[in-house]
This record gives sequence, C-alpha cells and structure tokens, in this order.
Amino acid sequence: MEDSSGNLWIGTNGGGLNKFDKKTEKFVHYDESNGLPNNVIYGILEDEEGNLWLSSNKGLSRFNPNTLVIMNFTAKDGLQSNEFNTISFFKSKRGEMFFGGIEGLNSFYPGDIKTIAYNPPVVITSFKKFDKEVKFGRSPAELKTIHLKYNEDFISFEFASLDFTNPEQNKYAYKLEGFDKDWVQAGSRRYVSYTNLDGGNYVFRVRGTNGDGIWSNKEASVTFYVQPPYWKTWWFYVGCGLLILSSGFLFFRVRLNQLRLEERKEYFRKQNKEKTAMMKEIHHRVKNNLQVVNSLLRLQSYEIEDKKVVAMFEEAQNRVISMALLHEKLYRSDDLEHIDIYDHFTLLAKDLVKNYAIGKEIELDISVEDVDIGIKTLVPLGLIINEMITNSLKHAFKNRKEGKIKVHLRHLENKKYELIIGDDGVGKDKDFKAGKSSAFGTELIQIFTEQLEGTMERLNQPGTVFKIVFEKIDNL
Repeated sequence: MEDSSGNLWIGTNGGGLNKFDKKTEKFVHYDESNGLPNNVIYGILEDEEGNLWLSSNKGLSRFNPNTLVIMNFTAKDGLQSNEFNTISFFKSKRGEMFFGGIEGLNSFYPGDIKTIAYNPPVVITSFKKFDKEVKFGRSPAELKTIHLKYNEDFISFEFASLDFTNPEQNKYAYKLEGFDKDWVQAGSRRYVSYTNLDGGNYVFRVRGTNGDGIWSNKEASVTFYVQPPYWKTWWFYVGCGLLILSSGFLFFRVRLNQLRLEERKEYFRKQNKEKTAMMKEIHHRVKNNLQVVNSLLRLQSYEIEDKKVVAMFEEAQNRVISMALLHEKLYRSDDLEHIDIYDHFTLLAKDLVKNYAIGKEIELDISVEDVDIGIKTLVPLGLIINEMITNSLKHAFKNRKEGKIKVHLRHLENKKYELIIGDDGVGKDKDFKAGKSSAFGTELIQIFTEQLEGTMERLNQPGTVFKIVFEKIDNL
C-alpha cells in the first residue's frame, strides 16, 4: 500500500510491518517490540489523518507513522473476533473502512473512533530480593537510593499503570540505565527481574500506556546502588598495585643484596684462598727448617762423646722430627678451614708409631665425636697429642712387643671439648701430677693446654691416661 506521502507499506505473514522510503530507498521495520499485537499483517488502510489501520491475527491496530503510537483494538472493543482474513479489507470513497474476519465483518469511520485522553501515572508497586518482597513502608520510587550488597544478585520490580478503564490493554516499557541500552517493550507484563549486576549505580525507569494504548508521559523511576565485592573496589586495585610494586621493589632489593653478598663471598673466598696458601707455605717452611735443625743436631752429635749430651741431642732430634711431621700434615691439607680431624690425628699417630715403635705392634684407638675446630685450636692441640703419643712410644712399652694408645676427642658444650689420651703401658709414678713435672715434654704439654684455656688431670686407669678439658679458641 502506498500512503499519501509516497511511502510503500508492506505487511508480512509473520515478519511484521515494513516501510520502504522511495527517496532514500531504505526499509524500516516494525513488529511486536514496537507495540504491534501480532507480526501477521493481513490488511493496511490509511485514514484521512494519515493513520494506518492494520488487521492481524490479534485484532485491529491504528498506527501513527509520525509519532509511532500504536493503539490496539480487540473483540472486547466490538470486533467480530481477534482474527481477520487475508485480502479482506476495503475503504469507501466516503472514508468508511471494512475489515473481514473469521466471524464476520467490521465497518467504521475512523473519525468516529474516540480515544481516552487520560494520561495515567505509572508506579512501582513492589521491589523483591530473591523473590521476597522488601518492605520499605512506602513506595520504592519514593526512596532516595536502595543499597544492595554484591551477593544480593537477584532482584525484581513490579509496576502498574493507574488506568483501570481497560487495564488488560495497558502496555509497558522499561529501561535499566547502566545495563539496558534501549527501552524494552514488555507488552502487558508488569514485572522484570535482573541477576548478577555488576557493582555501581543504576536507575530503573518504567513507563506505560492507558487502556487505549496511548503512552503516558508520567514514568516512574528508582535509584539503587550495588556494592561491588571487595576484589572489584578501587582500594583493592590500589592495594594490589602497591603490593605488586612493593614486591617488585623487595625482590629487587633482595636480589641486589644477594649479588652484593656473592661479591663479598667471592672476595672472602679469594682472601681465604690466599690465606690458606700462605699458611701452607708457612707450615712447609717450618717443616723444612725443622728438618734443617734436625740435620744440624745430628751432625753436632757426631762430635760429642758424652753419652748424656748425645742422649739430649737425640731427644731434641726426635722432638724436631715429631713437630716436622705435624706441620707436614697441615701444609698438605687442601682446606685448612675444614680439616678432617679424625684423618689428621690418625695419620699423625701412624707416622709417630712408624718412626718410634719399629718392630712393635701398637694398636691405635682413635675416636672423634662432633668436633668442629679451626687451625688456631688445631695447632696447639696437635702438638699436645704429638707430645703425648711420642712420650708413650718412648717410655710406655719398654720390654714389650705390643701395646695400645688411645686418643678420644669429643664436644662437651658450647666451646668446651674433652681429650682423653694415654696408653696401657707400664705407667708413670702414681704420685705423678700434671703440671708439677719438670720434664721438658710435660712442660710443653702444660704450655699448650694453658694456651687452649684448658685443664689437665691424670685418670685412675691402667697405664698412663690423661683428661684434658679445653676451649676452642678459633674466632668463629
């Protein structure tokens, strides 16, 4: 059908109403979402005022192409029925319109059809959370703002147009600002629900028509605020940002400190390596010098005939040899800071037995428990053990082919250690007391014991056995 403005109107069988503008050569589509009662259009007629009258499967409609206002009529308004027939429409020269349906024919003059001019208000009658009505004591629209928690994520509104002349013909449209982009045509449905809304401010707006389908300009609205979960709040984002920044800064500082610590470790590692090399060189030179002294003593003894003096020279030679052995073991160690105490003393004792107990079977009972001492403590301790074992090998096993020497070293507490050292030989005089003897070897042992801030006592055991309690003097 071509209207008085030259526009073509095309009714469809389920696709609603189409308008073709010949000037722009574009189509505009109208359907139930725009207010039509049905998308099946049987007939189209234009009245003298430019309104289009449309017959369908759900009554008769008057459509104003300018205002887009649609007024729908049903069997309750006097139609033969709600369903009309195809190609059953006609307009006389006098302007009377005829529409045929399954129950008969309707005829009327469009100008005689009067509409209700009432402009009804629309009200929001109920607000629900989880399908339970919230009682405010007044209309929700009268509230300034409704506050919701983030987990109150299922809400609904009910509303009504206050026109009771033909209430089933009242139509509604709603829009949730902040969620809906356009108005949603609800037809005669008087409620709407929303779920899982994001945190923020919203305004729910609703408008309606009177019984004749005329849209009222009196809409209702309500403002509400959904509190976001803490993990979606600005302060949580700021806190996370600060945490990330601080973590990055902390990581940077820790890494920087690690690099500095590695540099310091490397520096001290080089220093210790140089120190170890120097200590090895010192022990090596001491050992060589002691061997030179031993050679000089031996040469000098050849020119002496007094047996006592020769014996003293031999004693000095043996002591020099023992000390040379001790220093030899030290300078051959790969790491002076982490010397294996058990291996060190075992090798020292075996070398002493090899040099002093030729042809004798000497059993070595050596035990080291939980000992952690450095070179500063190890040197005087080694000299004590060296002197003790040397004395035992020289005096304890006379006229015997076998014997036993024990060296037991253990940690007591804090910096204190205990050394049990002795033999099962003939034994010294029962009245012998450590520290009171004038023998040179005993004096040396006493000097080294005092250097270790220790004490020495003889134990009441077979042979000659001493207990020395000393302290670790390393600066560790």
